[in-house]
This record gives sequence, structure tokens and C-alpha cells, in this order.
Amino acid sequence: MQELGERYSVPLKVYFPDSAAVEKYVAQNGVNGFYNSVASRKACCFVRKVEPLRRALKGKGAWITGMRRDQAVTRGTLEVSAYDADQGLQKLNSAA
Repeated sequence: MQELGERYSVPLKVYFPDSAAVEKYVAQNGVNGFYNSVASRKACCFVRKVEPLRRALKGKGAWITGMRRDQAVTRGTLEVSAYDADQGLQKLNSAA
């Protein structure tokens, strides 16, 4: 992140998970609770990734991801531009 900001002279705003929510998750599920079940993994991802992303995207019209079609077989048909219903925004993916 630091190199990106320096290279392009762009100030970056970093969104961190809510510390109280992470503490609550760990208290209920343990540090490695995401291994316990699919539900625990989804709860962990929500606290650490989904909720901060929602805060970051609030009020935006679109967003750019780092997802690339060449990263996995399941991403082979990833569109360069698609509507992200979960976020209610247009989502742009790398064409690589």
C-alpha cells in the first residue's frame, strides 16, 4: 500500500475491521474459529472483510477489484464489468 501511494502520489484510506466485532467473534469462536464450520468462516469473513468493504463503498457508484480471470479456473468467465448485486454497484475486474 505504501509503495502504491508513493508511486502514484495518491493518499490511501485504509478501512480496518471493527475491533469490537473482531473481539466478539474471537471470544465466541476462538482465534481460528473459521476452521470450525462454514457458518463460522462466513461470520469471520463478514467481520473482517465484508463490513469494512461496505463502509469503503458507501456512497460510491462503482468499484474496481483486484480479481483476475487467470487466478483460478472458477474465474475464467469473470466479466470485466458486471453489476454487483451484493453491493448495489457496478464492479470492474482486471482483464488479465
